[in-house]
Amino acid sequence: TAGTALAGSNSWASHSGAGTNNLTTTAGSLSYTGFVGSGLGNGLTFTNSGDDEHKDFSSAVTSGSVYASCLVTITGAGSSAGDYFVHFGPAAMTTASFNTKLWAKSDGAGGVKFGISKSTSTSSSASFTTGSYSLNQTYLVVIKYTFNTGTSTDDAVSLWVNPVINGSEPTATVADITDAGAADVTSIGGLAVRQGSSTAAPAGRVDGFRVSTTWNGAVSGVWYRSNATGNWGTAATWQSSVDNGSSWATASASPTSGDGPITIQSPNVVTVASPVTVDQVTVNSGGTLATSVTLTNSGNLALNGNFQLEQGGLATGGTFVYGSAGT
Repeated sequence: TAGTALAGSNSWASHSGAGTNNLTTTAGSLSYTGFVGSGLGNGLTFTNSGDDEHKDFSSAVTSGSVYASCLVTITGAGSSAGDYFVHFGPAAMTTASFNTKLWAKSDGAGGVKFGISKSTSTSSSASFTTGSYSLNQTYLVVIKYTFNTGTSTDDAVSLWVNPVINGSEPTATVADITDAGAADVTSIGGLAVRQGSSTAAPAGRVDGFRVSTTWNGAVSGVWYRSNATGNWGTAATWQSSVDNGSSWATASASPTSGDGPITIQSPNVVTVASPVTVDQVTVNSGGTLATSVTLTNSGNLALNGNFQLEQGGLATGGTFVYGSAGT
């Protein structure tokens, strides 16, 4: 709901500056063509010198890579030094372990440059894009932390601005930054939005956060559509796409709330037999979604076809939108 304090909503919590410029949801969402987090719900406005909020992951990541994607509109670039406004950290978020810091700074000519640092809070040690970007325009931004095993200082971070969304991880805009000997972290357990220095920090809006240990999970999202009548949890019920629906193949798994859009086609009847959490589900006219257990909707469920609550079934959470043909 627009106007709601972020703290206490959907497991977000304040770790610094509570009571000053509290982060609050704002009406309307940011949009970016092809991004699975585009145009959903409300956004979040950030400024400077205020409340900083974090959300813990369901489990900490200690190896491989972790990505976060979001839509960003910078309305004020801050100073030529800039400041960071999104970052990773440990579970329960302690300031000593902030990492993978997403920066923005003025380019001195009315635009903005984005940057990344592994752990430094010093602008001169952060790495920024060579090109500039416009104020008041929405960009898809992705940050990545990679755990390496060679030394205690070789973990690296990368940044993408407006990457190609086609299922494959492209070359980063700013790649493999190690902060010249900065210590590696042992785990990443949460994501934070920060309101920085009153003299240097940017202001703007963020929206559509997605976190995953894979590029597809964070950026492309795997799209699903039903291909037969069957059980939701059976892969053979589904086809999947990693190029935003341009091509489809037999799915190797069943969809979850971490995936992209999920469509139940006519005349398929898809039955939920084991509890599942879903998001971005559309039931087309002539299609049927049925559940005999708990179905948790974490986002929007558009019903242009049939929705059946069978004995023992429960549907909860999110928004259920009935079209003119929905029942």
